[in-house]
Amino acid sequence: MPAPSSFREILADVGRAICLEMVRLLDNGPYGGLRKNSALRKQLLSAGAVQVAQQRGAGGRFGSYGLTIVAQDYLQWLDSGRKPGGKKVPISALIQFVKNRQLNRGKNGRFTGEASINAIAWAIQTSIYKHGIKGRHFIDPAWALGAEVLDKLLDESALSIMSRDLDQQFAYKKTA
Repeated sequence: MPAPSSFREILADVGRAICLEMVRLLDNGPYGGLRKNSALRKQLLSAGAVQVAQQRGAGGRFGSYGLTIVAQDYLQWLDSGRKPGGKKVPISALIQFVKNRQLNRGKNGRFTGEASINAIAWAIQTSIYKHGIKGRHFIDPAWALGAEVLDKLLDESALSIMSRDLDQQFAYKKTA
């Protein structure tokens, strides 16, 4: 792999490594892998999953770079799970889940009706409410791998990147 030319590229590489590790951990986990066409898999493997931006301080000054990984809303529940009781899962999200997974089709492949979609969604909601969801605990190991990748990428070339970035900042201030 060629050496990254800036901290932004280094963080983008680290973010891609984290996303790949999340998918790998989910696929090799004890609860079965992600479906090949799942929205979460597609989103984590897409180029838009990793966003690197330079943060701004209170005075509008640029600060350090930040890494954000964009994923489906339910990623946190896959990781941490959900305790029994508490609030119920929104039924509209479960209805969409049932439709996406085509869980209400009969043996001939036809939909068995809107009532069955609602009944399946209600049964899932009640089961989650009574029993909860076991967490897969994959985010922390993926971030740990990202930290290792960051350590490897920030070797002696980091000094040259830092000095070049600082030179650009100072040159910008001189011209402004």
